[in-house]
Amino acid sequence: MKKFLLLSALAILSFKASAWEGDGTEASPYLIATQADLVQLLTSNEAHDGEYFRQTDNIDMDGVVLDKRIADFQGIYDGGNREITNFVSDNGLFEKITNATIQNVNLRSGIVENKNGFVSENVGGLVGTATDSKILNCHNSATVSSPHSNTGGIAGYCQRCEVRNCENLGVVLSQGDNTGGIAGSFNGGDGIFDCSNYGTVIGEKYVGGLVGSASAVIENGKNFGYVSSTSDDENAYVGGVLGNSSALLIGVIEHSGLFNYGEVYAANAGMVGGVAGSIANGSNMANVAKVTGKYHVGGVAGHAGDMTRAYNMGEVTGVECVGGVSSQAGNLEKCFNRGTVLGHDSVAGLSNIINDGVYEECYAACKVQSTKENPVAVGAFIGYWKPGGLIAVGELKNCYYDGGLCSEKPVGNDTSMPNGLSQGNVDDIASYFTSEFTDYWYVPEGNAGYPALSDVGFVSGNSAEEVCDVSITINYEDEEWPVYPYTQAKVEMKAAASSVLCFGVKEIEGKIAMVTLDGSKVESSNGLYVIHVFDEDLKMDIVIDFKSAESAVGDTDETQGGIYCREGLISLSGYDGYTMRLYDTSGCMVFVSEISSASEQVNPGLLQDGVYIVNLTNGAETVSEKILF
Repeated sequence: MKKFLLLSALAILSFKASAWEGDGTEASPYLIATQADLVQLLTSNEAHDGEYFRQTDNIDMDGVVLDKRIADFQGIYDGGNREITNFVSDNGLFEKITNATIQNVNLRSGIVENKNGFVSENVGGLVGTATDSKILNCHNSATVSSPHSNTGGIAGYCQRCEVRNCENLGVVLSQGDNTGGIAGSFNGGDGIFDCSNYGTVIGEKYVGGLVGSASAVIENGKNFGYVSSTSDDENAYVGGVLGNSSALLIGVIEHSGLFNYGEVYAANAGMVGGVAGSIANGSNMANVAKVTGKYHVGGVAGHAGDMTRAYNMGEVTGVECVGGVSSQAGNLEKCFNRGTVLGHDSVAGLSNIINDGVYEECYAACKVQSTKENPVAVGAFIGYWKPGGLIAVGELKNCYYDGGLCSEKPVGNDTSMPNGLSQGNVDDIASYFTSEFTDYWYVPEGNAGYPALSDVGFVSGNSAEEVCDVSITINYEDEEWPVYPYTQAKVEMKAAASSVLCFGVKEIEGKIAMVTLDGSKVESSNGLYVIHVFDEDLKMDIVIDFKSAESAVGDTDETQGGIYCREGLISLSGYDGYTMRLYDTSGCMVFVSEISSASEQVNPGLLQDGVYIVNLTNGAETVSEKILF
């Protein structure tokens, strides 16, 4: 059993800053090189206002538990892109920061768990509470868990902050509201830019792959993780990227560049969307994964103010008020849905309800179906509409639906064809749009001949010609990951672009299992895939960039001395007991793993194509090889 040293700020006297090398200036920052250096900083009762710190080496926090810290850090901490591993704390690396900058920090492994209720309800992997601060180029792979609200992989609660180029790969679990892979709650400030989440995110209400609740701009955000809500509230606000945009009340913030690739599951909740549960204004957005909710469910958004250039490719399932793009929106422009839409009442291919807005240059080419006998307001394009009267309500311009894919009437509560809406087939869809069709639209491969938005980017699935099987090692013996103690479970593989099951489901037993999934069920093997590991209660997603054998360097162990890459996996032979580190060409570590068998396949996660350096060491010997992803 491991022994831990419990360190509390209430029981430790502060060290003098002079114990660190450097003088705390930008030109000569205090250097954090060892576990003792980092512990000294994190348990200090000093604010370190305006002082600079730089981490100069990887730091293993094994044996240390940081608990009950009270300092409000106000300095500048640069992690130097070095790693912090085996981190155990009740509330992140820094419990609270004000007017601070945290940058280039890589929290590689650990558990951040608020169990005793002593700390504030704001819990994050790197920062619990951030005010007037910047968090830049940071990565979290630690599990973050809290019974309270405001829980995030990077930060629990942000007030007037800027978060940029951050990434969460850790599981984020909360029994409260405001849960996100990057931030639980984000209020004011510059916003969240160029961030991604790959970890499973589970919370009560206001749950998002990136942020649970936000009143600031979110731009260029991607979610690949499984997002779920345990709530049965009709206003739960659950989204693949964003749970709720509270700016819906003021209508001045526009989110853009938001993409969701991970399944969104909130079967008993309302206000559920592939990208957002509720969003004020948004553009350039897409969802390509399955979305399940109960009330007000949309492929892109549950509720929306104005949306332009947005689309959905995933299956959308709900009970009432279900739409392919949204359940209800103010104005929609240049939006489309290709995903199947299922529900009981008020179900539609594009949007369930149109009120007093305008839907322009939108189309639905999808199956729409009610799972109830004698349903109400089921339409191929719109579910419920009240046009005419003393005051005109709603307007359609240059919109289209493919009647060949859906036999339902165009408007669920009306038998007539409304002005501005046409029925046709894929061959003549362009004629229903404006004369500037090519300014905004094009017909990509993989979309069955239907147009896509040229400035949004279309995810069509796979492109490689060769099909390969893939072997996956499932390992849950690591005591640092008690969240998923599977003894019996299933594993399946899906194309992230379509959420279509393509590799079959396999049973696994025990905490370690090698599973080979059949690639013959898909036309190709390139692209993003999601490996789902699940039982009756819990679920984990692993995202990989699956490559065909043509992209491998070396086909046998001998070609690279027992190291070769194929199908997005690194195969190692003869390195039992070694530690493998993977570096990009700039020297930044992107992955680390302990090798426990003589022949092992390692999944390094989602990596960009390019050259990487594999470094293997056992203390006495070091081996380095270049590989091509």
